[in-house]
Amino acid sequence: PATGRSSCGATGCRVTSLRAERSDWPRRAGATALAVVVLAAIVALRRPTGLTQSTIWAEDGQEFMAQAWSGLGPILEPYAGQFWPLQRSLAWLIGQAPATWWPVLLYLTSALVVGALAAIPLQSRAGALFGRWPFRLLLSLLIVLLPATFETQGNITNLHWWALGSLLIVLALPEPRSRAGRVAELVFVAVVALTGPSGVLLLPVVLWRLLVGPRTRYLWLRSGLVLAAAVVAGVVAVAGGRAEGNDVVLADLPAFLYQRWGGSLILGDNLMAHLGIGPTSVWLVPGGVLIVLLLVLAAVDWRGPSWAWLLVGLAAAVSGALIGMRSGDGASLLEPRNVERYLLPLLFASLLVMVRAIGVRPAGWPNSTGRLSLVTGIVALALCTVGVAGDARLPTQGAAVDQAQLRALAPCYAGDPPYESAVGCVVAIQPDSWKLVILRPGYEELAEDLREQGTLR
Repeated sequence: PATGRSSCGATGCRVTSLRAERSDWPRRAGATALAVVVLAAIVALRRPTGLTQSTIWAEDGQEFMAQAWSGLGPILEPYAGQFWPLQRSLAWLIGQAPATWWPVLLYLTSALVVGALAAIPLQSRAGALFGRWPFRLLLSLLIVLLPATFETQGNITNLHWWALGSLLIVLALPEPRSRAGRVAELVFVAVVALTGPSGVLLLPVVLWRLLVGPRTRYLWLRSGLVLAAAVVAGVVAVAGGRAEGNDVVLADLPAFLYQRWGGSLILGDNLMAHLGIGPTSVWLVPGGVLIVLLLVLAAVDWRGPSWAWLLVGLAAAVSGALIGMRSGDGASLLEPRNVERYLLPLLFASLLVMVRAIGVRPAGWPNSTGRLSLVTGIVALALCTVGVAGDARLPTQGAAVDQAQLRALAPCYAGDPPYESAVGCVVAIQPDSWKLVILRPGYEELAEDLREQGTLR
């Protein structure tokens, strides 16, 4: 390890010196940047109206852009009982641009971040998880084309779900070889683990990594960061969580998972919404088969991370269904596209399990276990063809933001006529009835009162 690294394939092993790798850094950095740009372009083009009919989505405006002019002071300010350093940092950066640019910058920033996260499997060290480069490229393309992403694509509000999926990979990778790489990875892990519920949900992967070893000092440090983030998230959730009622029918959870897990992967949300497919539809039978195949793959890979990946995804889906439903109608849990943001980690994890099954050959290959994994993985991926293709193009998220309202933000915030006595500056955003309200200097303390009155939404 002090002089180089070995990589082994079907034709034998070779050792690459660290000096040669360092000298090759510009080429590798350029290839990485190109991959991120291409993947981000695919993400952006899934919803062309995000560029031609740009809007500001939900908390993008109401919570994050509303404080973009407050500096980085609110970076650890809780919202809905959770911290959001990832979104608040991005909102602060976007806030440095003219307000009329915000809608398209929010869209492009989201696409760029997802593209960067999807490029993680292209690292050479990801070969230990997913095999040769073609399999890693396939995984990156599947990630940016993930089905059931209507409300998680094109906004920064839901980026933590994509980042959580990427940490499923990062926490299972061999540790970076360079000191700079380790520092960068620790910063990334800390920010993502502190964002939303990620730290708590990632605990199964941390446990698996500690069990399989080797338990190096770096591994303990990285695991400790996630554990600390989980404790912080738990304390903040208990101290500042919302107390709205929850009318979810627990008996509906199996049908919810059956319909939204298997159905989203094999059919995609666009087709399910168009056909009005419910959990009793015969069209979902292949989705049930796919779920069984994924469980088989996790069982076969019992020493690998597959079971931990799926456990994280299932925890996100179930906790999201229980926490996120406040409509008062338990049956709405089974509506197409409902609470789909909570399904993203589970769908993400499913892709990781399937690609790992076809890309990595177990010790002693060919053997019955290896053949079972390969065949099962191929069949599972084939079942996802319609879902991925059908959801490749996403419908618009709503009407474009009124440019006149955006142009008025800066003079309103400055108190120019006729805004001398204004408390805050307002822009109507999507979904309907949501508002971006930027409080003028001196009135920031009214934020909580206005939120309780519903003015901020």
